[in-house]
Amino acid sequence: MPEDHNENSHTALVFGSYDEALHPRIAVIRDGLRANGWTVSELNAPLGASTADKVSAAGSLGGAVRLVGQIIRSWWRLILGRRNAGSPDVVLVGYMGHFDVHLAKVLFPGRIIVLDHMVGLTETVRDRGLGSGLKFSLLDALDRAALRCATVVLVDTTLQAEMLPESARAKSVAVPVGATDAWYEAAENNCPSTTDTEPVKVVFYGLYTPLQGAPIIGAAISDLSDEPNLSFTMIGTGQDLDTTKSLTANGRVTWIDWVDSEDLPAVVASHDICLGIFGETPKTQRVVPNKVYQGMAAGCAVVSADTPAMKALAVEGSFEAVPTGDHTELARALRTLARNPDQLRELRNRSRKVAATFRPASATLNLHRILTK
Repeated sequence: MPEDHNENSHTALVFGSYDEALHPRIAVIRDGLRANGWTVSELNAPLGASTADKVSAAGSLGGAVRLVGQIIRSWWRLILGRRNAGSPDVVLVGYMGHFDVHLAKVLFPGRIIVLDHMVGLTETVRDRGLGSGLKFSLLDALDRAALRCATVVLVDTTLQAEMLPESARAKSVAVPVGATDAWYEAAENNCPSTTDTEPVKVVFYGLYTPLQGAPIIGAAISDLSDEPNLSFTMIGTGQDLDTTKSLTANGRVTWIDWVDSEDLPAVVASHDICLGIFGETPKTQRVVPNKVYQGMAAGCAVVSADTPAMKALAVEGSFEAVPTGDHTELARALRTLARNPDQLRELRNRSRKVAATFRPASATLNLHRILTK
């Protein structure tokens, strides 16, 4: 740690153009450091651009101009706020901070710069099938420049760390996505019924990218059109939404485009089952999405693809695993849970136990130890 601070007093500044509503992981890290004894402040100027906007800017002159304008406005607010930010021991740059990390290094010379890299821009484009060639080269250069600038690089799983360049891998720390306290509170305040007389309620929420495998869910819903004890809530929009809708023939589905982030925990907790990811992209094998952590924290049973990353998370059969990309097996698993309330109840109880291990304090404990040793 820097020599001008008491060794028992650790301060961190959460910095950048991140949007906590879009990427709540930053809140887990912030709250976790606080729970581990850190004094944490924030200097945040949300960019106002989604991940898709940032990705498209690499192949569109108009998109690039808009993004540059948004970055300039955000950086100006960050620069103005620097005078009140003091001299923190650690500057934590929020997710998608590929540009912000360079500004952080300039504004806070000599400080430890932690970049929540999680997933690179190049991998995001590849996973969504949105580019190739020159775009990949440009985004790869941005990824590598950001990684070089950081003192510590955060990823969400050890499998993701293996995808980093060797120089970045050596300074990486795996911090699970986890869930904020709001999700655990929602579980305490909501008790959905898992009886023989009421439909079992299933929820999915996400961006409908290939990683999510939403069309697999759509096909499974169609397979379950004859199952009276299941109802589905599908939340979100994205590139696979139309395809997913077209597959849900005669299913009992409520479609919701958007739920405010502060309302989402209660909405999810009012369901019995939360669906994870089912895509067949390489990224699917290496990540555990926020909906899995959040669904467990909210007291739901979780059904998701059987992947190496999910196996690493699993404790005592904490989720129902189905083969990747297999709508028939997903439908079978959901039908079985719907017809066996005791089995569903037991799965929800196991999920709750596992969820306790990735509250913010636990999720960030390894990072806390590395930064304070």
